[in-house]
Amino acid sequence: MLCGITFGLLLLGSVVGLNDAYAGGVLESNINTDHDEFPFKIKYHKRIDIEHKYGGKLFEELQGHKWNVKDYADSSNLGVRDLMNKLNTKIASDGSQARISDLNVSYDFKLIASERYTYIFLEVILEGIITDYIISNNSRVILIDLGWRGLSTNDEIIINGVEINIPINILQEQEPNVHEFFSGTEVEKFFTRPLINADSILEKQLPMWYYLFDPTGSNVDKPLFGIYDDDLKYGVSFLSMNDFPPRDSAIQETTTKYEIRTDNRYTVRDIKSYNTASIEMIGLAVPDNLNGVEIVKILLNPTERITTSNTYDELKNYTLGEIQWLEASYPLGATGWLRVIDPDMNTNQKYADTFMIKVWSDSDRRGTVVFLSETGKATGIFEGRILITNYYVQSENMIYVNEGDDITASYTDKTLPDSYSETELEVTQTTYAGNVFAHFRGPPSSNLRVVDTFGNSLDEVLVDQQVQIHSDVANGYDRDQAFAYFIQIQDGNGVTVSLSWITGSLSSGQSFSPSLSWLPTEAGSYTVTAFQWESIDNRIALGPPVSTSITVSHRN
Repeated sequence: MLCGITFGLLLLGSVVGLNDAYAGGVLESNINTDHDEFPFKIKYHKRIDIEHKYGGKLFEELQGHKWNVKDYADSSNLGVRDLMNKLNTKIASDGSQARISDLNVSYDFKLIASERYTYIFLEVILEGIITDYIISNNSRVILIDLGWRGLSTNDEIIINGVEINIPINILQEQEPNVHEFFSGTEVEKFFTRPLINADSILEKQLPMWYYLFDPTGSNVDKPLFGIYDDDLKYGVSFLSMNDFPPRDSAIQETTTKYEIRTDNRYTVRDIKSYNTASIEMIGLAVPDNLNGVEIVKILLNPTERITTSNTYDELKNYTLGEIQWLEASYPLGATGWLRVIDPDMNTNQKYADTFMIKVWSDSDRRGTVVFLSETGKATGIFEGRILITNYYVQSENMIYVNEGDDITASYTDKTLPDSYSETELEVTQTTYAGNVFAHFRGPPSSNLRVVDTFGNSLDEVLVDQQVQIHSDVANGYDRDQAFAYFIQIQDGNGVTVSLSWITGSLSSGQSFSPSLSWLPTEAGSYTVTAFQWESIDNRIALGPPVSTSITVSHRN
């Protein structure tokens, strides 16, 4: 028995990944606007590991235990109808007009104890039907509501006598002594947070999702959309929440860990997968927002066959490519990793694509080429590596550098969004050879601050208050240096609300304090970032970006 050993309990906590003990959610749906309803499936799952490899009373209590509680119920079940009503209430509170009209629930909870570990697996799966999701429909544009994605409830849900949403209940029922042992500790939070929570799937805005359009529809399972005519080809849009998968496929879980010391030392880990979601839609879909609710515009009739590439090219929502060096600097002799995020470079949905970009350094202006490979079929994310060396060898995937060199990667993006007047744009990104801080001898900005009209520093700003963004810039080169100085302001969702800049030139050793004005119109938390390029057209960084946070409040 464990009674009495919880006194004098010591907990040591640590977090690997996100500090979030909610279950991981996996959402899938297939939408065909020829039908007034569509199916969805979402799985909530997490695992809790109890390590008792040093023995002890907790080990003795759990030794040999193994149980499995699982069941299934449809919407004729009172508990399922209660859950459906709660989910629909949550959907409505999120501003969506859609609703769940049918729901099936399955759950699977199990505990397996071994000599060193006890594993607790928790899984709830919801499969149902969404209706009332079409906002408007005309011959050319269909608006559909995607504001229903936050399928969550904090309430207890009882299905066939088993509470399935708050894991502490199943623990108390099956392992009352273990429940008592964890009661009142930080570990209890692992069991008290609801399983049925998909808020983060709603909170990640659709423009931040990965987008793909397949103009032929040849890679989809047509029956999932209620289509059974093999002679027809449809354009299909894919929205995936996983727009930046890690290079190492094993890094897909987050772990929160606490260590408990009583009669012995025990470690408890809450393990969840990253939230994922995949929404497939017949037709060319463009994310948008209507009165604060995320929607999608379907720009092609769902049954219109796409017969020419011109139709696709005219309506495709192109993206601006982005280059990422995975480290801010690389020591001599290291391997540098490059990533390009550009869904438009994915030209074959059946295979992983490749393309090459140019890389050069201050010591090797001629440069070299690096071949990048797509991380999977139709991901739109390309990665490659390059050897950074101070031995001169003219070879692919190898660049000659000296300590302190800029190393710049570049390629030409010829598929630009409609907001660009140009037909192509050179995309560049720079990393550094050697110690990044030793390298920054050019005109970096420092002492970034927000001040009022009298020059007084501000930690908080009021809505409609005119402020100035100040920083100090100095030229540490032994030559004159032209520069473009930018101030970017982003809101709490990472959306840029202001971008302003000035250009100029500094003599060697010269400094000045640029100031750019900003008038916030909405309350919230904002991040102000200052960065410098050689010029507006030549986007080579002259120094590390500098950021500060500012809170904007309503006037009393």
